[in-house]
Amino acid sequence: MVGYLGDGIKDAPALKAADVGISVDSAVDFAKEAADIVLMEKNLEVLQKGIIDGRKTYVNTLKYIFITVAGTLMLPYLPIGGRLGLPPLPPLPLSLLGFMIGIAVLYSFIVEGTKRRFFKQAAL
Repeated sequence: MVGYLGDGIKDAPALKAADVGISVDSAVDFAKEAADIVLMEKNLEVLQKGIIDGRKTYVNTLKYIFITVAGTLMLPYLPIGGRLGLPPLPPLPLSLLGFMIGIAVLYSFIVEGTKRRFFKQAAL
């Protein structure tokens, strides 16, 4: 992967050819149009923060999908217990089970947060 930082008219072809072209707000218009990213501040830490925030969003989305799918797939199989000779669950315990799944989702986002171990696959 190739990244190129440029701000002049002669940098425009290299910005276009690079995998990620980066320009600054004070660059000429042609260079800003050729770049993939235009920095509004004179600081490259903005890119690092954006990458980390993007990874956090990705990990949280995966956690949400996993917990929601697991909970949703589990609920339809609970009434099958009645066919196996177990007493069927009344509506109140089923509602409480859905509530507990919601608590698990909240726990995973609020208490656990995004651990650094999720970023080991694509380290900065």
